[in-house]
Amino acid sequence: VDTVYKEIRKLRASIANEGRMNAGTEKLINGLFYFVLAFFLLSALGIDPIVVFGGLAAFIISFSFCVSGASSDYIRGLLFILVQRPYDIGDSIAIAGPDDPASGNGSPQWVVKDISLYHTTLVY
Repeated sequence: VDTVYKEIRKLRASIANEGRMNAGTEKLINGLFYFVLAFFLLSALGIDPIVVFGGLAAFIISFSFCVSGASSDYIRGLLFILVQRPYDIGDSIAIAGPDDPASGNGSPQWVVKDISLYHTTLVY
C-alpha cells in the first residue's frame, strides 16, 4: 500500500510539473502568434512593419548586450531542463562530496520535491 501511495504521489507531482512546462510553452507560442498578428495588422493599416520591427529589434539587440550574461544563463538553464530532463519530481538523488563516490541508484534520503529554472527543492 505504501509503494502504491508513493507512486501516485510521484505521478501527481510529475503531472503538476508538466503543467508548468506546458504553461511556459503556451506563453511562448502566444507571443509568437501576437507578433505575427501585429505584423499583418500593421501591413493592413499601411504602416511598413519592417521599419517598426527594425527599430524595435535595434533596441532589443542593444539591451541584450547589456544583459547578455544573465540571459545566456537563463536560456542555458531553460534548455537543460526542457531538453535533457535530468530528473523529475519524485526521483531519488544521490548527493556526495567532490571526492566521495556517488552511487548511481540514488539515495533514499533526498527526493526531488519541486523543479524550477533557478533551483531544485529536495526533501530529506
